[in-house]
Amino acid sequence: MDIVWGYVLVFVLAALPFFEVIGVVPFAILSGLHPVTTAVIGFIGNFLTVLLLIVFVDRFKACMVKELKRKEEKVMKKARKSSCGREKFGNDTVCLD
Repeated sequence: MDIVWGYVLVFVLAALPFFEVIGVVPFAILSGLHPVTTAVIGFIGNFLTVLLLIVFVDRFKACMVKELKRKEEKVMKKARKSSCGREKFGNDTVCLD
């Protein structure tokens, strides 16, 4: 059962960007796990992270663009609301809101 947890740990740590496969696989081999199995599981863990990043980056980007547009519209609405006579008197007008 300890070997299974060792391979699970290799999979999880290989998926993390900080540890990645380069650091996890040699450490697991030095800990006594089988080299080929460790390398394959480490590669799968790292590949899964990259695959998820590729799949969800477009969704994340779309959400961020939507949020930025919403915030921009909110700021522009507030700016239009508080123009306080700039159109009438020019940009040198003092606004006391």
